[in-house]
Amino acid sequence: MLRPLPVGLAPSTSILAFAAGLFLLIASVRMMLVALFAPETPYYDEWDGVIELMARPLLAGRFDASTLFQLHNEHLLLWTRLLSYAQLRLADLQFDNVSVCLASQCLYAAMAAWLIAAATRHLGAYAPAFALAAGLVAVLPYGWENIAMGWGNPYYFLVGFSAGTVVLAARLRTAAGSVPLALCALAAGVSMGSGAAAGVVALLAIALRRHIGDLSPRAALAMALAVLAAIAPIVAFALPAASATTVWGPRQSGELALLIVLWWPTWLAFLRLLRGRGDGVDVAFACLALWGLLQLVAILLGRPQFRLWYPISRYVEVLALGGFANLACLCRLSLHGTAPPWPRLAHAALAASIVAALLLAPFAWHWTRVRADAQHDQAQRLERYIRAGERSALAGAAGGELAYPQRERLLALVDASDVRFVLGDRVGTRPEPAPLVRAQRALVAAMTAHGAWLLPLICTFAGLLLWRAHRRTHDLPATGQ
Repeated sequence: MLRPLPVGLAPSTSILAFAAGLFLLIASVRMMLVALFAPETPYYDEWDGVIELMARPLLAGRFDASTLFQLHNEHLLLWTRLLSYAQLRLADLQFDNVSVCLASQCLYAAMAAWLIAAATRHLGAYAPAFALAAGLVAVLPYGWENIAMGWGNPYYFLVGFSAGTVVLAARLRTAAGSVPLALCALAAGVSMGSGAAAGVVALLAIALRRHIGDLSPRAALAMALAVLAAIAPIVAFALPAASATTVWGPRQSGELALLIVLWWPTWLAFLRLLRGRGDGVDVAFACLALWGLLQLVAILLGRPQFRLWYPISRYVEVLALGGFANLACLCRLSLHGTAPPWPRLAHAALAASIVAALLLAPFAWHWTRVRADAQHDQAQRLERYIRAGERSALAGAAGGELAYPQRERLLALVDASDVRFVLGDRVGTRPEPAPLVRAQRALVAAMTAHGAWLLPLICTFAGLLLWRAHRRTHDLPATGQ
């Protein structure tokens, strides 16, 4: 039987220690994966989004800041672009995928640690199993596409700012909270094309809180108006481009029906809220689960190649947040109704999540290696073409062996002298690496050389932090629901 954890708010020191332990655990593993597998060279979207639109204009002294707000396909990727822009500036305009990947995994670890630690404060006896299941998904490389590519981080920003928007909408109590809420909603909106969904769900959270009497009319109106003002320009700017790429067919209908069935704990949580029996915590979990569902629907409509039963790994962060919020709704229902079958269902669902995460770990590791091997082969082809003059390395390669899907476009880029300079000293024509790249290489070399003892040491320390935080929280008297 799981040991109970108080559902009331635990002291901030315990929660911070728990989040710190999770962060160390997730960040150390994910950064080690970057050190092992990420190449320094651009991949697919980075050729257009970073090399063409940022690096070349910066090198020529004609960079326009409005480039940061250009749509990439149907997406606004402001934070991703800013991170790549910062990398170029700090590295003297030498492109370095590894530096961005390392920073991205730190951001991912912080986001995942915050979400898991915040959720476990309100899950009572289910908190340890929930944290274990969510922690396994966060640590293991299920999002292998996002680990070794610098432009694989838009979903990190989307999930982090969207979760922040929904949680703020579910927890803030005064009209003054409308300012940070609007800023967070705006930040989510410029993370990706579907970012405005966070504002829509935040409006629902505000309405639910007003319905259950958890928010004053004045505060609710101020918060709602602030959110509307934040998301209106995003919807007007990005929605037309997104709607032009939507596809609907029998398979999408079937997958949507399956999602609706799987999200039954969320629907029951909403029903409970409509009856006036929930609180801000239930609003947060239910609305986060709904946000995840809306994002999955957007993916189903906008990406015909997506399959729920074989998900493209760059969508794993959205799947994880939506799925675990849905699971948290089931745990909250079990806390409020102790009679069977709720506790049994919650325990079974948590156990199944842990077992599935462990059983599928070899699958995630395999595809991480496959993706890494393909990227390193592409990087070697670039090096042979540019530095050894081996034209057949690109001209004679199959499409899947190239770092960009259009061969002629790739050849035109790598034949340009400024692009070769941006690509650096190993692949390109730069005489020596930029100081930032040299420091990154030293860090990666140290991580790979000493990882056999360094990673277990960090993980052990992180585990001690987690255990200490759990014990301190467990020893406190419960403060009720």
